[in-house]
Amino acid sequence: MEADLSSNTGISRRKLVIAGGLVGSGAVGTVVYLTGSGSDSPSLDSTESPETQDAAGAPSTEVEAAEEQNFIYNTATEMEAIRKKVRAGEDPWATAFEALEDGAGTAMNMTPRSVVDNTDNDYPAHRFVARLHERDDYRALNQMGDGVLDLGLMYYFTGRDRYAERAIDLLHHWCLAPETYMAPNGDALNVGPELRLHVLTPKLWWGASFLRNHPYWSDVEPTMPWTDDVAENGEAAFQTWVRQLMESMPPAGYTMRDNHWSWRLAFYSSTAAYLNEVELLNRIFSVWRAETEVPKGHTVLNLEQGEEYYTDKDRPWNDYTKQTADAGYMKQELNREEAYFYTIFNLQALSLTAEVARVQGVDLYSFNAPTDPGEESTMKKLFNFMAPYAKNPGSWKWGNGPEGIQSGDRQRCKTIFELAASKWPEFEEAVVKGDPQRPFSSYYIMRHPTLTHANRSRLPLEE
Repeated sequence: MEADLSSNTGISRRKLVIAGGLVGSGAVGTVVYLTGSGSDSPSLDSTESPETQDAAGAPSTEVEAAEEQNFIYNTATEMEAIRKKVRAGEDPWATAFEALEDGAGTAMNMTPRSVVDNTDNDYPAHRFVARLHERDDYRALNQMGDGVLDLGLMYYFTGRDRYAERAIDLLHHWCLAPETYMAPNGDALNVGPELRLHVLTPKLWWGASFLRNHPYWSDVEPTMPWTDDVAENGEAAFQTWVRQLMESMPPAGYTMRDNHWSWRLAFYSSTAAYLNEVELLNRIFSVWRAETEVPKGHTVLNLEQGEEYYTDKDRPWNDYTKQTADAGYMKQELNREEAYFYTIFNLQALSLTAEVARVQGVDLYSFNAPTDPGEESTMKKLFNFMAPYAKNPGSWKWGNGPEGIQSGDRQRCKTIFELAASKWPEFEEAVVKGDPQRPFSSYYIMRHPTLTHANRSRLPLEE
């Protein structure tokens, strides 16, 4: 039974002062919008299949223009199938939805937060997620991202406008309000907070992907608090904020490796998917596959500078190390003091980009890294390596940090296996065996993995 939240509809409507500029020419396809009202869920005209293939029958390696609007990490068809499972009370989706209800209830009643909350003499006014007192900024961003995502999902599942309006209020407070906005610059203080943004901010636009074209977006004054530019409406303003934040980030090139490289690509891929940037998505997937060098000094969006392909270089994957014929690991993560955490952390980022690609009809899960020729995919070998420790973390043989393997680490490990088991059903044992039990949660982006990604093979995905 859904909690009665009708007495709290969030911050009252206001004329929002917002960042401007249209998203650009990258938007493609016919958008299926969710504009629900009342207690009935909106309907979807879903035709997207879970992945596409080229004429030869092999998975496609490039994104093509979509026929419908997807939700970054799920196709519209998948989300409709999950909604049917929830309505039918079928687990694990129904129990996972109860966890979502709890999160949405918290978001409806929370005090909105921003990067300007803690201004004092020791902590001057700022518009950025900064290193100084960074943990509070970090917690505030995580809390707001959780709220937006939970509310966006609840709007999708229930069609109740109060959830959408509250989510837009939170986005307005964090991104657009003159008094509280975070400037869309990932490194404005030159202190390198990008990783903090990469692991949390995609929750904002993942939640917003469920709010496309909601009428509440149009109830705004589309001017920017930091320039004289204007947008068409509030949604276009938020999309401009997202684009500017992405463009402020350094490129994920061949000079990077380990989880910083992986998370930068996870950030870029989710952003490009939200903005419907097909050409950019293809470039990101090419970089992920170690095919495309991002020229030094150029942003990942600077496509006009030309492409440079270096198929003989394997630096982004040179950490991959073979353990057995069907299992391997990333050696830099395994050599850390907190090797359990960082091995999962890196694999989660790689998987998130693979999930974005999957929704776009591109198969990164079956990729063989330049350092890993062989019949089985590199990603599957990374999961094979971790599977015994998902079932029994106590058998972990490497570093687990001064405080040991934490409950959050075990949750994150189960999270990545929700993704893996939907690609390779043989990993279902790693999901259900050992503690914790479903539904799982993760601090980083994949907030409700059991709800959004469990048992895809059991979803009614027929058209």
